[in-house]
Amino acid sequence: MVSDPHGREVLVRPVAAGMELGLAVVSGPYELPVCAACLWPEDHPVVFAGAGHPAPGPC
Repeated sequence: MVSDPHGREVLVRPVAAGMELGLAVVSGPYELPVCAACLWPEDHPVVFAGAGHPAPGPC
């Protein structure tokens, strides 16, 4: 569950449009919080993928 309203909207909108969304926490041995995401439309053979970590300090 995503508690941030903006974060929830970012996740819900593509799924509501018929896309598949995959998220994973992929933090390594350095304890840096990293996540990976894949987004793909069910009717199109392309996958959009990305990974990143939160920036230090306030956004």
